[in-house]
Amino acid sequence: MRLFFLLLSALFISSLHAQQGNNQNITLTGHVADKSGARLVGATVHLKGTTHEVYTDRNGVFTFIAGQHIPAVVIVTYVGYQQQEVTINSLDPISVNLQESAGKLNDVVVRIRGATSINADNNPLYIIDGVFINNTSLQTVNTGGRATSPLADLNPADIQSVEVLKDASATAIYGSRGANGVIIITTKRGTFNSQPKLNLDASTGTNWA
Repeated sequence: MRLFFLLLSALFISSLHAQQGNNQNITLTGHVADKSGARLVGATVHLKGTTHEVYTDRNGVFTFIAGQHIPAVVIVTYVGYQQQEVTINSLDPISVNLQESAGKLNDVVVRIRGATSINADNNPLYIIDGVFINNTSLQTVNTGGRATSPLADLNPADIQSVEVLKDASATAIYGSRGANGVIIITTKRGTFNSQPKLNLDASTGTNWA
């Protein structure tokens, strides 16, 4: 009977040590990159089944301490990339390579801007050589009710530069008129002390009846 109790005590102590060994804190480390090997900054690394979660640093490296036993499973996510689950079987550093997900990337970049005006249109403010241009085209061609751009009245060959202002920079300079953005166009002009230049384009043709 005494031998039985000694064996029972030994088994209990051994089981207790095993449980303590399995639940002791472990350090998990590794790096996250894309399929080309470029490190991803700010990727989320989540230990499955727990609340432990960290982000990769500027070198794409993650490190966290968890009171779990191995093997463990981590879930790695990053915007524009497919989620990946990785099983960790040792305490050696791991390498995770994520695959791009075009569908998720499109979900992030669509529906950024909406209508900025209720009573007026959403066309930007056009300024040509410092002069505000009416958004109503001067053309008399019938477009079937479709709106035309004021730029349709401007020869593209006369444009020297185009500058686009939006958001705070537009409203700070032009007020509410620049709420939809501002397009500043500068046309070509002569320069001081420059030689005059004349361009002539001519064409001719014949037709036989």
